[in-house]
Amino acid sequence: MLTKTKTFTQSIEIPSSHAPALLSILHDPQQLCSQHPLILSIVQDPSDPTIYRVTHVLPIVPGFLQSTTTYKARIVNTEKGVKSQSWAAMGVTNELEYIVEDLGGGQSLFREEANVTVRTGLCESRQFAHAAHANTRQMLS
Repeated sequence: MLTKTKTFTQSIEIPSSHAPALLSILHDPQQLCSQHPLILSIVQDPSDPTIYRVTHVLPIVPGFLQSTTTYKARIVNTEKGVKSQSWAAMGVTNELEYIVEDLGGGQSLFREEANVTVRTGLCESRQFAHAAHANTRQMLS
């Protein structure tokens, strides 16, 4: 099976005084996922507190036709943020890390690093990843 992996990194400097509140959001999967405009729900697996079932809007023709998909994700808090992996239908995988780093001088850096893998021919990976990471652009604005 042929696949494409696209790596995205986005970052923005924020006042260090905002870092604790941002880490609080990152460390709460429900609150973090509520920031993503395409995520409808997230349900924790009772047998493994790091595994979630995520239901996601799947735009087919943006603004006109959409569906939903449900997939499994692992979400693990780290000292500086959160790491997640998700496994969706048709071989789509996503590895994501949000990091908050102190830069000194009253500034912190909020960074997203994402690797999105799709089967070739499934969809153009840039458009797919653009929609998948709309939450970060929204959080950074």
